[in-house]
Amino acid sequence: MNRAAASARGVITAYYGLAGVANALWGATLPATDARLDLGPGRLAGLLLALAVGALVGMPVAGRLAGRWGAPRLLCGSAAASSLGLAVVGTAATAELLTIAAVVLGVLFGAFNVALSVQAVAVERAAE
Repeated sequence: MNRAAASARGVITAYYGLAGVANALWGATLPATDARLDLGPGRLAGLLLALAVGALVGMPVAGRLAGRWGAPRLLCGSAAASSLGLAVVGTAATAELLTIAAVVLGVLFGAFNVALSVQAVAVERAAE
């Protein structure tokens, strides 16, 4: 494997690590968010559903955007936007705003994962 391929694989690995950390941060903040906003089990379940619905909406859109803009651009943009989305979720003042922020975060996480997968395939093919 040449240096460029090894470097590209390292970058993809770092992005996968970032995706894992972002998801772990989201999950780790749920107990504190529940306590801060007094959500309860029903609202927490709704919040998790909101994130999943957002991801389901964001993934097909991200596939089209990756084709139009290129996976590297979408990957960088969605990674940065996902990080900002985590901050918005963490500072939501009401359960309603939190739910909206969770939908948006789901869209961003979905886009990030699609862009990452598309770029990982491209890196793998280039290394062959």
